[in-house]
Amino acid sequence: MVIQMLDYVEESADLLRFDVQSCFDAKNKRRFSFLLPGEVGDKIDANPHRFEYTVLTAVKTAAGVSPLRVAHIEYTRKPQEITVHFALLGNAPIDQNEVPELTLDEAVKRLRDAIEAGTLVIAIQPDEEDPGAMPTKVTAYGLVERTEGYSVGSIVGLAIGMLITGAIIMIIIGMVMIKRKVKAGDMFKPIGKIVSRTGIVNPNFAE
Repeated sequence: MVIQMLDYVEESADLLRFDVQSCFDAKNKRRFSFLLPGEVGDKIDANPHRFEYTVLTAVKTAAGVSPLRVAHIEYTRKPQEITVHFALLGNAPIDQNEVPELTLDEAVKRLRDAIEAGTLVIAIQPDEEDPGAMPTKVTAYGLVERTEGYSVGSIVGLAIGMLITGAIIMIIIGMVMIKRKVKAGDMFKPIGKIVSRTGIVNPNFAE
């Protein structure tokens, strides 16, 4: 067997950049978020990439899946809490896996059980300038599954709003057109014969 490689770089692969979720359809991936205490925000912002890698390791261990099945990790920060967002992917869409993997539902159950039991712990690594400092460990809580796209209610509301807006625009356009027709009709409306008080037709008027 001959293997050809181009521009080979000998370094560890960055799993955060190796995102394969586009290979999975909507039925084979689910999106979640959980919360962390807000007081660790400054430590997270000091090295976001390292924090996201720590989340990747913790989630894949809790869910019992390979790291490639934890995708699109990001976080939003508020003073009271940190919200971590990620996608959990299903089994690889191929039939050549020699190692059996958990299904998506099984992985979700394991992840949910870990968060409810308080065993999903994220270790916030200290600043590299302080090698003697210990990691700050925080427990994840409040797992929420996020639905993709718009809900049925929001779609109905959007449709009604568009219909009302369209009706208003049509009414305005109709009123403008009517006013223009009225003005145009006044310009070409026959004046008729001009009759004096004596009943004599004005000779200077031409029909």
